Amino acid sequence: MKKIILFSFLLLNLGLVFGQDNPLKKYANAEGITSVVVTQKMLSIIPIDSFVKYEGLNLKDYLDKINSINIYTSTDKVAASKLLSFANDLMKTSSYEKLIEVNSEKVEKTDLYIKNKGNLISELIVIVKGGEDKNVVMQFMGDFTIEDIKQMTQ
Repeated sequence: MKKIILFSFLLLNLGLVFGQDNPLKKYANAEGITSVVVTQKMLSIIPIDSFVKYEGLNLKDYLDKINSINIYTSTDKVAASKLLSFANDLMKTSSYEKLIEVNSEKVEKTDLYIKNKGNLISELIVIVKGGEDKNVVMQFMGDFTIEDIKQMTQ
């Protein structure tokens, strides 16, 4: 009986550890949050000659390097605040590195973060802080080089 309980406990812990691949996904079904998940399959059907630009990111030449795009946003003050707080706390972990911070009149503040996987970048996170009720977190998952990121953001 002890072995069954111990085995169950280990399985539960392994599920919790390995199930945390993308902590932001907990906001996919959160109340007050609108989430959009664009899969690699969807990205593969975008015509090569199309112009793909979103929030200042030129994605056209990098669609084959992107595994998914996850976008989380809210116009609800409480939900937007929680989303922004969670994203900022997540970015403070040692696995994320800030690339740039942009302050402008149009958008209060935009921060870009990366997460490395060896010599490649596995995540590009864009956090747009547009006020109490207009926050957006965009997550680009894939395998990029720093040069790819440089070209994307020009």
